[in-house]
Amino acid sequence: MFVRTLFVVALLLCFSGLSTAGYAEPVHGARGIVYGEYQLHVACDPAPAGANAPVRLDLTLADPNGATVTDLDPAGAPELAIVRQGLDVFTLMRPSMGAGGVFTMNLTFPVPGTYFVYLGLTPLGGWPVTAMTELQIAGDAVAPLPLEVHVPGRVVSETLGADIAVHKTPTAHRIDLGLIQPDGSPLTDVDIASGDLVILSADGKEFFHARPVPAENATTAAFEAVFPRPGIYKAWAQFQGAGKALELPFALEITD
Repeated sequence: MFVRTLFVVALLLCFSGLSTAGYAEPVHGARGIVYGEYQLHVACDPAPAGANAPVRLDLTLADPNGATVTDLDPAGAPELAIVRQGLDVFTLMRPSMGAGGVFTMNLTFPVPGTYFVYLGLTPLGGWPVTAMTELQIAGDAVAPLPLEVHVPGRVVSETLGADIAVHKTPTAHRIDLGLIQPDGSPLTDVDIASGDLVILSADGKEFFHARPVPAENATTAAFEAVFPRPGIYKAWAQFQGAGKALELPFALEITD
């Protein structure tokens, strides 16, 4: 079952700097992603730590020359995503950079296992990039259920529902979400402009955002995504409505 939580992170191992070189081919989405050229460094206190125990997590990003990125483009907010292998646990946040280019936070992993950490930002005078590393979380991990393809069709979460369709376009895939209440009734209070669609490949090696495009009506959200290869992907649609966050996870298969 899909779990989304604000983490208080407990780590079995804290990596002082793992390169993602060779982990995957570059993927270019709404934020852009670069594997290998940038290195994400993670340190924690205490280390090592067990699951469900508080820990301070410090992240820094090294550029291709090995220097820590300390100056950011003010037009682009940094983004941190933490996802468990199998894509059953997911959180997305907007961290703030501190002195010396360090992103510091106190978070929690609620379930043991392998987690993928993606940090996306735009260096001052540069292009948007996302770097990735992995974290191993202590404990006996329950294996996530295999991804079950949900679309085309109706998908419902605790906060949101949608009738979802995917269409191939000449340059991308278009994803239409006809938004509804979880009980199937009409959704009248949602900010479509706040919509975001995060997509990961089933193996976690590809992470990108879909691009919002004009929709047919006020309760339909539409996005375009360039998928790097055929396969199964999991997406998280996020909106603001009625003064609260609305979120809908779903899996889809791209065949062409």
